[in-house]
Amino acid sequence: MPNGRLNVFTAVCVLSIFTAITVAPKPPAFSDTGIAQNSTKRMTGLPEEPLLTNVIIGDSSCRIEWKESQTAAGYNLYLQMEEGTYKLLNTSMIIDDFVRITGLENGQPHRFALTSVSPNGKESAASETGLVIPVGYSHKILPITGGSKASDYRLFSFPFRTGKNSPKEIFSYFPVYDINEWRLFSRERDGYKEYKDIPAIEPGRGYWLLTRKNSELFLSGKTVNPYEPFTIQLRPGWNIIGSPYLFSVEWKEVLQHNSPDEKIETVAWEFADGGFKKADSLEPFKGYYIYNGNSKDAELLIPPIPHHSETYSEDGSSISGMVASAGSTGDSGWALSLSAADGAYSDNDNIIGVNPTAETREDGSLRSMEPPSWPQHLSLFFTGKGGVNQKFSRDIRKDEGEWLAYVGGGENKKVTISWETLKSGPVPVLVDTISEKEIRMSGNGSYTFARKDMSPRKFIIRSK
Repeated sequence: MPNGRLNVFTAVCVLSIFTAITVAPKPPAFSDTGIAQNSTKRMTGLPEEPLLTNVIIGDSSCRIEWKESQTAAGYNLYLQMEEGTYKLLNTSMIIDDFVRITGLENGQPHRFALTSVSPNGKESAASETGLVIPVGYSHKILPITGGSKASDYRLFSFPFRTGKNSPKEIFSYFPVYDINEWRLFSRERDGYKEYKDIPAIEPGRGYWLLTRKNSELFLSGKTVNPYEPFTIQLRPGWNIIGSPYLFSVEWKEVLQHNSPDEKIETVAWEFADGGFKKADSLEPFKGYYIYNGNSKDAELLIPPIPHHSETYSEDGSSISGMVASAGSTGDSGWALSLSAADGAYSDNDNIIGVNPTAETREDGSLRSMEPPSWPQHLSLFFTGKGGVNQKFSRDIRKDEGEWLAYVGGGENKKVTISWETLKSGPVPVLVDTISEKEIRMSGNGSYTFARKDMSPRKFIIRSK
């Protein structure tokens, strides 16, 4: 909250409420897990809960209105905290049928709850506002660790609207653009573009940034209105996207709010710790890769639903759920997740397996594209009939057989391939075509090899 202060306004007084205020004692109308919502939980003699009639969103503020209760002497207003507890905002009872709250952080979700208070001090069950997300100016300062390697690049997004959105205007406080000091890339319709060729820095898109020295990235502008649909145009091929909001959005929610399209990958990839891995949520100020296999643009709707980890369970958006998303694995189905690491770079969440009931493509496989790594990045991928020009991160098939896998790129000559069993079945065998070693891939295990250069090294995985 700006300046550590929330202001609660009514028609008769102005109340300054500091964030240091202690969490309010739990009144009788509160349950052990929050605020009681059901009137059957009310004690005898409690007033009726207030009936909310309107919530008006403003810049760093909101106005909450309700129908006056005939059994109430006044009202109490609470703010839900991150840990799930509620903080009393007013120091004396509110006696009007509305309240205005200022000092809210734009772009951040807030939840309020209102209770009626009887003449003898008893509180009713609470009425909650739902999400309140003010819209207006905000800013964020991101520390940037300097470096000169591919692993030092930062994949970020810009969740603000601004009238001046060229790279030169957004990075006006940076030194004059010099590829020896800092670099900026975007992925456009015809591939990667650098600094002067980037048309605009805009919300919903992701960008690569590298600075030789430690620096700070100052991002500012008007927050995106979460009460209007926000869609991202996905161009054919790979796109770098980002959350347009200042809060994280569960990737599962994104998938559920979009019509199924078998040519749009259901996996979002983030770059972290020197490699790509599957993302479970879109975090603010981060960038993600997503693949559109259509020959024309497609739209991706980003819902304004903040992520609450305790409300989500593992399903089709999780690593093991990726196998289940193709259909039930059945008794004969199995799956392995493979990773590669060379000490500087890594590539994670690469999945192979068999799913007899899967609705697969014409060649009998269910595949996901491998994120487009830079030459310096380590990459583990599977191939189809097109050889190394067709790179997949997932290859689920209906029948047992052979998989061709390659490991290339990176920085160090010693590489470790590790695997995790997601669904048990026949034990596959990993064959190193250079050393001719064969390794049984039972349970969770690993295989380390030394290479002469960084060119792709071929492996065969056999399941029969």
